[in-house]
Formats: sequence, C-alpha cells, structure tokens
Amino acid sequence: MENLRFNSQKENDRFSHRKKDYIKLHILLRIDQYEDYVVALSKSVSFLPFRREQHLYRVFPWTIDFNSREETSMATVWISLPRLSPDLFAKRSLLSMASAVGRPITIDKAT
Repeated sequence: MENLRFNSQKENDRFSHRKKDYIKLHILLRIDQYEDYVVALSKSVSFLPFRREQHLYRVFPWTIDFNSREETSMATVWISLPRLSPDLFAKRSLLSMASAVGRPITIDKAT
C-alpha cells in the first residue's frame, strides 16, 4: 500500500505539468493480501493529493460488467445545509438527513 501511495504521487506530479482539461482515470489494483483488501474497501472515502489540492476518491470492487468507456451510474454529490440549527450538527443527524438523497459516504473535514 505504501508503494501505491508513492507511485500515485509520482504519477500525479507527472500529470500536473501537462495541459489537459480532463483526465479520465481508472486504476485497477490487484491486492493479494486479504488485510490490504479489507483496508482499501473499508474506508468510505480517501483523499489523493493532485495539483496541490486534496481530491476525494472511492475504491470499489471490480465487477465483471465494468467498462471504462461507459459513464458510471453513480455520482458523488456535496450536500450543503445552510443555516442548519447547531443542535443538528452531530454526525448521526447529518448522515440521517443526507440519506434522504442517497447513501451518505462521509462528512466534510470542515464539519
């Protein structure tokens, strides 16, 4: 896993010098240690440094019908709750409200 982090950072640095409007990226990981597999899939989200910013990403198990040329049917959305009462600013309350739109995966670091 440590090698993956190092190599990912190296690739990100290489891409950051290119002028591209959009980079479509899928990474296939072959994990041979069950413990590493559990760690990779147990995190709801992770952050990857790219162009001096932290970008959110998710790991999904590969499926036989995966096609990198097709648009995914899932999307990650950011839900804003302006003027939310302070007594509702608890993790359980926030996740409950977010579940009205779909399956919540994380709460913003600033929250």
